[in-house]
Amino acid sequence: MKKLFYNHRITTKIPFTHCQTLIILKKYEILSISEIRTIMKIKKQNMTYIINNLEKKEFIKRFADINDRRLVKIKITNEGKEFLNQWQKNALVDMKNNLSTLRNDDLELLLNSIQSIKIVLSKLTYD
Repeated sequence: MKKLFYNHRITTKIPFTHCQTLIILKKYEILSISEIRTIMKIKKQNMTYIINNLEKKEFIKRFADINDRRLVKIKITNEGKEFLNQWQKNALVDMKNNLSTLRNDDLELLLNSIQSIKIVLSKLTYD
């Protein structure tokens, strides 16, 4: 599985969990660290590590909530958006290249498996 999604061109820049954080911030625009943690289902110390690293790379910005100065909010920066866009483009190219090595019957099997997974996952409820 890792080979399919491995992106050798940019994996050395930041780990996948950091990219997940950027994807979430791009979708929701502004979130607290706690909200990001809840979405990603990770521990506080792991989230702090990720936020600190992303901030050092200037991919995110911390700021105080206007309603509660004790609350810290996080926003993705333009640099973070540019990095994420390039990361996603490269990941697609790498995935296409990896999938192109499969035979047609293997691609058909993969497609059927993905469709089966979608059906099962659609039956799950999330609270």
